Amino acid sequence: ILNNSMATLNIDGQLINTVKVRLRVSNIIKAFLVTFQETVFNNIIYYIYCCYYHYQYYYSYDLKCLVSS
Repeated sequence: ILNNSMATLNIDGQLINTVKVRLRVSNIIKAFLVTFQETVFNNIIYYIYCCYYHYQYYYSYDLKCLVSS
């Protein structure tokens, strides 16, 4: 029982780390895009990033993205 629960804990830890890395990358990209959001080209990139990348994680963010575009 102890071994099984330890294995489960380990898998959970790996999943949490993966999510943390994704969020960190997401924040870096978001910061970059917000900085250069003035240009039309970057607005298009922001739209694609917002609606495609966030689709998996943030459904409400998706709607905000569509409204603001």
